[in-house]
Amino acid sequence: MRSEVKKWFDEKGYGFISNGNSHDIKVYKSELKNCAFLLPGKTVEFECHIEGLGLVAKNVKLVHELKKQSSSGTFQNASMRRIFSEGNK
Repeated sequence: MRSEVKKWFDEKGYGFISNGNSHDIKVYKSELKNCAFLLPGKTVEFECHIEGLGLVAKNVKLVHELKKQSSSGTFQNASMRRIFSEGNK
């Protein structure tokens, strides 16, 4: 599944992923695979499991979204600028 991080409590080691109009999905720090914490609004991919009385996310991976051009036409990241310029040759 893919969804957006709704809340993250770093001091508690868990947070919640949005589940549309249904109950949020709980995510534990121990299930994060390519990051140490999450930020609200970021997109994650995960497996959803039923545990106890609710849904729990497992094998959670932060989705790294490709940066787009800014309004001035410059890329935010030098390596992305190189990749796109090489592709236009």
